[in-house]
Amino acid sequence: MKLHIFRDKGIIRTTRTLWILLSWRCRGRVGRDFRSVRNSIGMAVTSIPTFRVFISCVSSEFRGYREQLRSCLTARGREIKVQEDFTDGGATLLEKLDDYIMACQAVIHLVGSNCGCRPQPAEVRALLKRHPKLPQELAELAGDLQSDACPFTYTQWEAFLAIYHRVACFIYRADAGSSREPGWAEVTSEVALQEAHVQRLCVLGHDRRMVPFEDARDVALKFLSSVFDQAMSVGGGPGQATEQNFVWPQPPAHFEYPLADREPEFDTFIRLVTNQTAEQIYLIFGPSDRGKTVLVGQFAELGRMLGLQCAHAEFKTGLPLVEVLRSLSSDLVGLRFPRFEREQARGASETLRTAFLQDLDEARVPALLLLDTYEQANEEAKQWIEQRFLPYFRRHEGLRLVLAGKVIPAADPGRPWASLAISHELPPIRSAAPWCDYSRRVVGLTHPDELIGFLVEAAQGSPRVLGTLLANLKRSHA
Repeated sequence: MKLHIFRDKGIIRTTRTLWILLSWRCRGRVGRDFRSVRNSIGMAVTSIPTFRVFISCVSSEFRGYREQLRSCLTARGREIKVQEDFTDGGATLLEKLDDYIMACQAVIHLVGSNCGCRPQPAEVRALLKRHPKLPQELAELAGDLQSDACPFTYTQWEAFLAIYHRVACFIYRADAGSSREPGWAEVTSEVALQEAHVQRLCVLGHDRRMVPFEDARDVALKFLSSVFDQAMSVGGGPGQATEQNFVWPQPPAHFEYPLADREPEFDTFIRLVTNQTAEQIYLIFGPSDRGKTVLVGQFAELGRMLGLQCAHAEFKTGLPLVEVLRSLSSDLVGLRFPRFEREQARGASETLRTAFLQDLDEARVPALLLLDTYEQANEEAKQWIEQRFLPYFRRHEGLRLVLAGKVIPAADPGRPWASLAISHELPPIRSAAPWCDYSRRVVGLTHPDELIGFLVEAAQGSPRVLGTLLANLKRSHA
């Protein structure tokens, strides 16, 4: 079969709407209803974020596909790359492919009968040094990564890197009716290697995503159809696991927290982390004796108990923002931060902050971040938190934040994140009854309620002061 150029006006006209939809959907900016999608389409083309696509296929079999797909899909706001674009430069080809695929929104991977060339063993070793967790993340491939005889070709690596970096990988498998390059001939030894590649993709969970195709036009139309389906799959609710929705934990049937009378705060927190409220940010403030740090610590424990990815950090004495982000990324053991880890060696703080958010974009499970002692954050950190980080929550429905301090960001109505935030001043606990219960249930005291009430009045309900008094009382009678 001959390949046909398909600069079809219908395809070109249709792709603008589809690309805008998916560009904004992948950035988390398509809203919950069709009106938000319609508004996105109406924006000027210059405001569309760059949407990067990598076309992965073997040149000897599908070289013409690369150029035809790129010719059709390239336009303002879209960047289409192929393997030949990365032959120049200092790094190895495999490293350059890794760099680009990591920043992509989609990879089009064509699987035919030929498998292409293999990288040198040194290239594979360098890649695994970059991503030491890759054999654990893609455990089904680990057996082929243990020696210098790794069987994967460059084209096969392109698919595996997309899967590893959680980039949408659209796999199209050729059959006897698919068009190939003029003069192409099947190589028996390579057919067996490609079958092994297909089996690896299957065990990685992509067995239901391999779509047959006739020619380059057919690939383009099917890809755009998939793009449209992803862009329009907005909505759903808690408990539905889809590409765009998160599975949230259920509220605990019973939770006995070791604090006195913080039931309203725990109720708000539980609604926040079980997706029972529209807000995503819980701002807690108050004087230093109100027990904010203890409360945030208990929130962290409850979050882990509910199965959330959970990270807890403090802005101690002006700790640099990069150190705070490093602490958060280390705590989130179920998420990966490849961009952030790589940028740490370069040291540019702005790049590191951007890399942290880009890696968070890839989170497919709910995550809870807790930041304490905000009043001690330096000006650089406060500016980034308030101008970049808090607005970021508008585009990531799977994140929840608890931020506490003597002072907190002001949730003024004009701020883009204000509607996502709950601001709460932590009050003293002036009632004697919860402290009497706390002294027996948590501290283990048996003293008369009158004595506990006297201490509560003397301490004016300060959780810090009362915690110290009751602990001392326990020690004095031990």
